[in-house]
Amino acid sequence: MNNRLDVAMLGRPSIYWQGKRVAFPFCKMEALLYYLLVQGQATREELAGLLWSDMDDVTAKKNLRNTLYLLKKTIDDELIVTTGRLMIEINWSLVGTNDVYKFNEKGEHFLAAYKGSFLEGFSCREAVLFEDWVTVEREKYRESYTTQLTKHIVDLMNSKKYGDAKQSLQRLIKIDEYNESAYRALMRIYEREGSYNKLIEAYLMLKKKLTSELGIEPNEKTKEVYERVQSRNVVFPVIHGNIGNDFFFVREKELSVLFQSLDHLRSGGNSKQFVMLHGEQGVGKSALLAKFIETALHKEELVLKTQCYEPEVNYPYKAWSTVFCQVMKALSEAGVSIPVVWRQIISYIFPSAVHSDGWQELNTYFDGDFIQPGAIEEVLCGILAKLSRVRKIILLIEDVHWMDVQGLSALKSFFRLPESRIMCVSTCRSEYVERLEQVFGNLDEKVVTTWLEVEAFKREDVIRFLTLVLPPDKIKSEVPQKLYDYTDGNALFLTECIKLIQLGHDVESLSPKLQGILNARVIHLSANSQKLLEVVSTFIREATYDTLVNVCGLNELELVEAVDELLQKRLLVEISLQAGSGLSYNFTHVLIRDYIYSKMSSARQKMIHQRIAVYLEQKMSAERKARDLYSEVLHHYTKAGQKMKVLEYTIKLAERFSSPHYEMFPEANDDSRTGNGSMITDRLQITNYLQEISGLLHSLPREMASEETLCRHRAAYLEMLGRYHIWGGNHRKGLKVIHELLQLASSKEYPDYLIKGYQQVAYCGIQTGKHKLVEAYAGKLLKTASELNLKDKMATALRLRGYAKAMQRHYALAEQDYRQSISLFRRLSNNQGKYAASIGAAYSYIGDIRRGESKFADALQYYEKAVALYSDQNVGEALSIIFISAGTVAFELEDYEKAGKYFAEALRGAEQFGGRMGFWYLRSHCILHCISALIAVRQGNLTEGTKCLQRAERFFEQHSDCYAAGFAWRAQAEIAAWMDGDGRIRKFFAE
Repeated sequence: MNNRLDVAMLGRPSIYWQGKRVAFPFCKMEALLYYLLVQGQATREELAGLLWSDMDDVTAKKNLRNTLYLLKKTIDDELIVTTGRLMIEINWSLVGTNDVYKFNEKGEHFLAAYKGSFLEGFSCREAVLFEDWVTVEREKYRESYTTQLTKHIVDLMNSKKYGDAKQSLQRLIKIDEYNESAYRALMRIYEREGSYNKLIEAYLMLKKKLTSELGIEPNEKTKEVYERVQSRNVVFPVIHGNIGNDFFFVREKELSVLFQSLDHLRSGGNSKQFVMLHGEQGVGKSALLAKFIETALHKEELVLKTQCYEPEVNYPYKAWSTVFCQVMKALSEAGVSIPVVWRQIISYIFPSAVHSDGWQELNTYFDGDFIQPGAIEEVLCGILAKLSRVRKIILLIEDVHWMDVQGLSALKSFFRLPESRIMCVSTCRSEYVERLEQVFGNLDEKVVTTWLEVEAFKREDVIRFLTLVLPPDKIKSEVPQKLYDYTDGNALFLTECIKLIQLGHDVESLSPKLQGILNARVIHLSANSQKLLEVVSTFIREATYDTLVNVCGLNELELVEAVDELLQKRLLVEISLQAGSGLSYNFTHVLIRDYIYSKMSSARQKMIHQRIAVYLEQKMSAERKARDLYSEVLHHYTKAGQKMKVLEYTIKLAERFSSPHYEMFPEANDDSRTGNGSMITDRLQITNYLQEISGLLHSLPREMASEETLCRHRAAYLEMLGRYHIWGGNHRKGLKVIHELLQLASSKEYPDYLIKGYQQVAYCGIQTGKHKLVEAYAGKLLKTASELNLKDKMATALRLRGYAKAMQRHYALAEQDYRQSISLFRRLSNNQGKYAASIGAAYSYIGDIRRGESKFADALQYYEKAVALYSDQNVGEALSIIFISAGTVAFELEDYEKAGKYFAEALRGAEQFGGRMGFWYLRSHCILHCISALIAVRQGNLTEGTKCLQRAERFFEQHSDCYAAGFAWRAQAEIAAWMDGDGRIRKFFAE
């Protein structure tokens, strides 16, 4: 690879060396390089004064020498050229692209080069003179850009290139927000296009800025353009007659806000927009959303839609299923490829999003039941990011207040990606605004967040609405006021009332409740159509045609006739999620669904739910892709009152989505039905599942307690509960529960749960430092696995036994067991794909042996081997722990730079592991913070060293661990020793 430095300083700064982004250890090094890249050269005195003006000359020059040395080591020894003893300059032969130089070239290069303010977001607060220089340069480039852009716009307007001029005007307004001439020119272009809503939005934005911030009004020329459009009355034509689905009324203010956000997305200035439309149910949020998309969509933008439902609020990523059906189709059409493992994970989480199961042939060792923490969210965001580079994304989420915790987390994570280009418009009911503000209140500063209330229509709006849709002879004098009193301006109620008036009903005859309106829409339906409505109302979301054929009791001809009638009456809407998936049906409004469902007797509701649950269960057993129906099957069995089935599927969901595992002992081939599925999404949710399962077990009749099925369910519950306690560091409780499991498994002869119980006790022994416990239960595990000829469990048992010997410092015997475990895992598979993580764990433990023998260089090699095996396995927590072990060894070798890199890798994925971490993970990070404190203090960063010690202390607030405590004591002792010999350190820690 050619040595090449690529530099971006206009906008968010970045520096790449040989294609990889450079991570600077401290800001003054980065500041020094930026200064030289702009100025070309500088004297030593100039640089020392610029960055260390608060220090004496000798200290400042010493810091400069050290910084230059580290800068060369970080990038390249030949990057900095010294001319004589005084002058320092950049070796320009190593510099590839430099956007500052490109900006200054003649022509239109400035348009592509200027992506934002000079060194936007970069600060070096301890260097006051450098900050002053940045301020001057920033203003210089802004003025130059404004001048050149204005000339460019004039040329475009003279050439009648209005589309390009519009984009350039939007860029000009972004950096010169009080430029009224630019606003007026943009308004005239909108007028030519017929984009009147955009024109109005631009005028209102300008007026708000001028009046609120400068205390002045727009001038007469600008007002003239606005008033000319207003006088055309083009927005609300009179449409006496039926109100169709395409009718839209008022909402100029709300549309203007949406158009403004979309324009920001299109201009590229603020490429991440989040808009929350909130208001009471039926107020018109969905209609506003539909009108916005209808009038604003361009071909280069991809619209992704999904609807959230209340019964799915506890089912991870359910709302994203519809989105990723559209995403995978769009990627395929665009010819964009994604990594195999991403496709595998998507196919596992959203089977209907992938047209074929052929992905299994690409990697026969992929096990979807063992997807690690953060992997799902990382893959979702990665795929959306790839798509957003091809097309700007408009994501529409209806009723986002019903989205599950994991789905909301994925949405937030996508907004954190630096290069994502997305506008998300969500709707929510007024009563959930406060909760969602807490969820989305801390989005990245680059995200423009707008909370927009959709209000009910005012009395004058209702009167205007009547005059638009009804001829004068239909509007009696008392109708407007009565209609407003009845509907309170609610768009849904108002529309339904108007439809009844058009049918000849008098307002006086209307029921005082919405039920009267809804009843009038369904009362004259055929018997088959009413029966079909009842069945569809029991579904959480859309009902597929195939399901309706099998459960509604109608033959296909009768079903088709009923569907046609309901579509014609606009009670149902037809949905086709993707090619080949068949048709589905849903209600045009959730209030209709709720009304239909509430009119059925409890017995009829249960009967329909039971029939649907049985059908979906049969479908699930027959089709691999139907496994994502767990939540729907559970919903229907719950409504049908089938407690045993509810218990069964609650356990399956808990095992599949929330059950945590011991971080350092991944099990590649566990069957999720037996309690070791580990697709972690949010560790807090497992407690809810466990409480539900416990309640169900206690609510079942006593006479069922001895049934085989119930005993199996109880075993699964005990295994999950015990594993959860041990994982979280509550070892006493965990052991008690696991011993109860072992008693049950022994009496009922459940060898699979005996094996799981033995493993958990061994893991508990590792965490608590009790080698006898580990050795005893590793032996039991090995004996049972051997009797059942379970080779993979035998390999696991050997690894556990090796760990027990290592705890006693019998290193040779321990390594022998580890290598036997590796050999057995390799024999089970021709390559390391399926058992790579298991083999990697053994290599990591051999690294621990070498570290215990003080053979640190050898230890590092084994940790690197483990990292190579773990990296493609989505085992984030285990990989993080190995990075910490490697960083600890690098620290012992006094290679602090390498230690810092390992620790940075360990910390990189911390946010993706959900709300809670396991005991072993927390212990490892406590050690990381202790060592990081020593490195920081040695390098003179005393503030960071203190923060690291404080982070380490948080572990001891919850847990007691001698090994981690040893590192904490070491850090404190070494810092205390340095205090004796360094007055600055002594003074800092004394304060």
